[in-house]
Amino acid sequence: MFDIVGSSLQHIQGGRLIPLAVTSAERSKVLPDVPTMAQAGVPGYQITGWHGIAVRAGTPPAAIDKLNATVNAIFKDPAFRTRWEAIGTPAVGGTAAEFGALIKSDSQRLGALVRSTGVTLD
Repeated sequence: MFDIVGSSLQHIQGGRLIPLAVTSAERSKVLPDVPTMAQAGVPGYQITGWHGIAVRAGTPPAAIDKLNATVNAIFKDPAFRTRWEAIGTPAVGGTAAEFGALIKSDSQRLGALVRSTGVTLD
């Protein structure tokens, strides 16, 4: 089973789940003894979840910039960072362009992976 650290953490800490590996490139700060997939013997396997805010196409750039600045300010707040990172979710800010590039990159990489398996929704 694969899950994000944030939703599994209480079950791991309670002994109801035993983590075998994390799918990120680096070990989780909240699960430092759990290896990455590469460290567990599966090199090249990296799938990282992310959170973001999307707006409709055509949203004025000034509105996007204001929203982005607000989110980045929240990520810099020490109290927010402490709570966010305590559940295993890194507080990573950035620009709208960087987020768009991440979405595009993940879509291409994971889309190619799905296509290579021949799996269909039928």
